[in-house]
Amino acid sequence: GSDAQVWRTCVREGKLLGAISHPNVVHLLDSYMSSDGRLHLVFEHVEYTLLDGLRIHASGLPRQLLLDLSWQLLAAVAFLHAHQVRMQRGAP
Repeated sequence: GSDAQVWRTCVREGKLLGAISHPNVVHLLDSYMSSDGRLHLVFEHVEYTLLDGLRIHASGLPRQLLLDLSWQLLAAVAFLHAHQVRMQRGAP
């Protein structure tokens, strides 16, 4: 799509993210456009991520950690779907 379409989509999704509150969804704190026209999204700090787990356990996540992270992901997706938020593949 055009740059204008991408921008409108980013703004709409940014507003939606800012309104969502769930323990397994990272909260959007702020968004702004820089002087060079790029959109910046500011999210809350997350202490531990799936990427951290994969770095620590390079040969594979321990079963219980995998189950815990999977449950958190599924809980977040269920919450988003219950609030009519659908994820799309690809760029915004």
